[in-house]
Amino acid sequence: IVRTNWRRGCQDGSMKLAIRSTLVLEIRKPVFLNLDRDLTTKCTIRPNNLLRQTTPHHIGGSSMYLSCCIWALSDGNPLRVKKLYDIGFRHIDIRAIDFQDKTEKPELPVSCVGLSFGIPDEYSLDNHDSERSMASGVYLLKALEHAVWADAGYAYIVPEFDSDPGALSRFAGHLLHLADRASEYDIKVCIEHFPGRSLPTVAETLAFIQDLSHPNLYLLLDTGHAQISGEDPSEAIIRAGDRLGYVHFDDNDGVDDLHLGLCDGILTDEVIRTTLNTLHKIGYGGGVSLELKGTLPDPVGAIKKSRDIVLAASNNT
Repeated sequence: IVRTNWRRGCQDGSMKLAIRSTLVLEIRKPVFLNLDRDLTTKCTIRPNNLLRQTTPHHIGGSSMYLSCCIWALSDGNPLRVKKLYDIGFRHIDIRAIDFQDKTEKPELPVSCVGLSFGIPDEYSLDNHDSERSMASGVYLLKALEHAVWADAGYAYIVPEFDSDPGALSRFAGHLLHLADRASEYDIKVCIEHFPGRSLPTVAETLAFIQDLSHPNLYLLLDTGHAQISGEDPSEAIIRAGDRLGYVHFDDNDGVDDLHLGLCDGILTDEVIRTTLNTLHKIGYGGGVSLELKGTLPDPVGAIKKSRDIVLAASNNT
């Protein structure tokens, strides 16, 4: 059963177009969770899971908390969540492809889920082929089910590559339905600005979000991506305001998306302190997550050092 809706972009923004969105109401038996389950089953903690019964680590006395993307450690490491706990993390971020066996929830509370991971290469959310676009939308809803299963409060997607208005319109259609569905489960949907893709800068991503004007669409700010696009993270935070949904901290050389440990590239302690201070000033209360590459020479060392840098900076804001 397919229903097609039209939503018009804001006339004062850059997307002066009508956005067609196709909602797949039912096309196959769900593979993951039943999204229509009773919401009272959400946010449960297993009484025998000691790691999940921990106090959140707040940053600098604020309601912000520190998390870490588990892909900062190798997928082949079966103890990577325990390792992050030992380092000092009390939240983790996961991908839609993680913990697919679902035998039990991750050992630490999940803050955010990356929904774009795992979409087959031949599919995309802006595909002009209606069948493939529909299949991509189905995958996205299944990925959202995974976020519901994980009790995550945030989820994010990365933009596709085609910046043509028609492609952005198709991408927007999927986003609107995702945001609608996620709001039923108190999950904030964020869009990550991504150099080299259709929304390469913070400014363009915020304009896109403002054009769509959906109450459950937010910006995921990535400090490493901002370095590549030459945007100041503090200025981006102020521009985003209440549209800021989540934050990734990582570093690079200003050219390539390397996801180095903090201050191993061009990122400085001063920028980190200023960024955290600006987050505090606008009343941001979400996650600040380290997104480092798992193939770094010493990933554990990079994670430890990066965590220490953030905590030290937060004490000086």
